[in-house]
Amino acid sequence: MAKVKIQGHASGSGVITVTAPNTSTDRTITLPDSTDTLATTTEVALKAPIADPTFTGTVASIISANNAQGEIAFGDPEDANIGRIAYNHPSNFLATVVNANEYMRIHSNGVTSIPSGIALGVGTANTASNVLDDYEEGTFTPVLGTGGNHNSRSGTWSNTIGLYTKIGNTVHLYIGITGSAMYFTSTRGYQYITGVPFAAANPTHYNTYAGTWGGDSVDKSSSGRMYLNSTSIYMHSANSNPDTAGVAGIGCHITYRTNS
Repeated sequence: MAKVKIQGHASGSGVITVTAPNTSTDRTITLPDSTDTLATTTEVALKAPIADPTFTGTVASIISANNAQGEIAFGDPEDANIGRIAYNHPSNFLATVVNANEYMRIHSNGVTSIPSGIALGVGTANTASNVLDDYEEGTFTPVLGTGGNHNSRSGTWSNTIGLYTKIGNTVHLYIGITGSAMYFTSTRGYQYITGVPFAAANPTHYNTYAGTWGGDSVDKSSSGRMYLNSTSIYMHSANSNPDTAGVAGIGCHITYRTNS
């Protein structure tokens, strides 16, 4: 049978006191099956885990007896008005709580009303409208229409580059076009562009989304609007008296909603 030995330090004068809890139930502390040293702190408190803790409780624990749910508290574990990180099962979410208010919840498996993702908002993290379930950044290749897919366009329109940022159901597109002497010869000029990474949602009364474009020279006043419907962009001229020297670079931006 293993033995328990309490050994004082030869040069130390401090006193270690072990006090039994005020309870009629036996308590057992099991030490790990290895040699280790406890970290030196002002106070070391050993507590039995709570059988079924919840993130709204006033007493914090490290993990419950069945390893299903528990909390890590920062500060006095007997005080509800502290910072806590809590895991809940079977709902499977991780929550941060400060001063008894929940500020963020991470859902690991979504349900009908609450999809997987990060829910933000004080006290309202249970609603699907507060959940960010998608964030993405990437590149795409805008395709310039040729032939009948542009009108009153002059100059050489050569290369394109596309960047996008998708946050939830909102997409931000950034398009760059390079070439030489690019301009529209009339106010009815346009350039057709395809290749957007996510199709736009166009519900009733939101038939198109509008964005802007501008040339690399302010002196030439090359700028205008662009419109997106589904996956089709029309880049329209706004110049009534364009500078025929044109521009070598064009930058475009448009924001829209998607169902993807």
